[in-house]
Amino acid sequence: MENMPSWKKVITSGSSAELNSLKLTGVVNAGTDTDKFLVLDAAGNIDFRTGANVLSDIGASSNTSIPQIIVTSAEVLEEGSTLVYVPWSGINIFPESNTTAYTRFHAPYDGYIKEIIVHPHDSATSGTCTITPNINGTAKTSQQETISGTAGTKTTFTFGAAGYSFSDGNYIYLEFDRESPDRARGYALRIVLIIDATS
Repeated sequence: MENMPSWKKVITSGSSAELNSLKLTGVVNAGTDTDKFLVLDAAGNIDFRTGANVLSDIGASSNTSIPQIIVTSAEVLEEGSTLVYVPWSGINIFPESNTTAYTRFHAPYDGYIKEIIVHPHDSATSGTCTITPNINGTAKTSQQETISGTAGTKTTFTFGAAGYSFSDGNYIYLEFDRESPDRARGYALRIVLIIDATS
């Protein structure tokens, strides 16, 4: 405490503060409804806000597109098939007579598919695999990448805003084609969506 500069002061909740300037780096986190945060308004005044109001108080609503990551897996539907089933939630067991089935994801906001990161569960022959997103019944442009033959080695399928956007309430499913029965029989998928939380 002896070497602390004389201008440094502890600001406590409920007190008023006057600073010449304030520089912040990193991410503003609104916390819980009762957490208190320092807010610098347009006039340069500092005030305290609760987590329930801090984002709107600082005008953060103009930049609310955020990533949403969904972790799922893909498993072979039937022996010898090149198609795999990608469930968005839960696990389903299909009768042997079923050759194709999909669980749909219903979008909670407007947004788009940014990328899907895939790695095989087991080691097998490397080679190309194809992912085709289907949004509200319309198949989008397929993306093809070479999957490693080594279990756990990731491959990124890149999509993007153009051609892969969805609206609040649209359903999304993925068609995953291994292209050869020599590929791995199961895969882990990390699906990265960019969503607009204001929609």
